[in-house]
Amino acid sequence: MAEAQSIDERKERAAVTERTGRWLEFDELINAVIAAESGDVPKAVSKVGAVGLLQILPSTAGKPCFGIVGLEGGDEEIVAQLKDPDMNRRLGSESLSAMLHRYHGDTDLSLAAYNAGPAQADRAAKDERPLDKFVELNPKAAKKTIPYIKRVLGNV
Repeated sequence: MAEAQSIDERKERAAVTERTGRWLEFDELINAVIAAESGDVPKAVSKVGAVGLLQILPSTAGKPCFGIVGLEGGDEEIVAQLKDPDMNRRLGSESLSAMLHRYHGDTDLSLAAYNAGPAQADRAAKDERPLDKFVELNPKAAKKTIPYIKRVLGNV
């Protein structure tokens, strides 16, 4: 119970915005995502080809959505750019910020979208209990995504 309450408190802190629309604890949340995604290893590459601190797929970096300016170049050039910690952090931060805005500050759903993709989260977003709906609609993705969310929020 205490752990759940602590996670809820951290989640609330992470989703509060200031007047500019920037999430107040955003840097703390980004650092927690970095810890969960790459263990703070700038040149990390996952089994599926996600690259850098925030484990961004080159295909996503080349053609991001939500108005984010993507990286230019061929696959090898994009991978090299993603291994630059500043570039990776910028692109990953913009992506997570877009998710937080898209899901109205719902940190759980934003992290689910960051981890499993926004199409997966969009299908659950309008439900009264979106994370439960996400699990119901995406049982395979949820097996990886729910522990991921807990890991990230445990680092906030």
